[in-house]
Amino acid sequence: MRIEEYFQQFDATLALFPHAALKTMRYDQRSETKGFIRGVILFDDGSELHVREFVDVTSGIERFKYSYHYISLPYTFFLLNGDMELYRNRHLFIEKMFSKPKT
Repeated sequence: MRIEEYFQQFDATLALFPHAALKTMRYDQRSETKGFIRGVILFDDGSELHVREFVDVTSGIERFKYSYHYISLPYTFFLLNGDMELYRNRHLFIEKMFSKPKT
């Protein structure tokens, strides 16, 4: 896989979030197989998700470094940083954080 393909997959994943009001993502290609992603996703409830990933896609997808910071005012802050087990289960974290409460 080339890094451009990974960037496209990342964009496609972001498009699945209907409550994302604004996405400002920057993609920095470091080589044909390595790249850096940095950005902020603003949600319609005012919360923010700050994303950083340094990725190598030479053989599979290897994240050398990554960080996800979720901020929801007032006083809610979550940080995922460097723990691969949390990263592997991030979809559960994201579903829980961004699902609307049932009333």
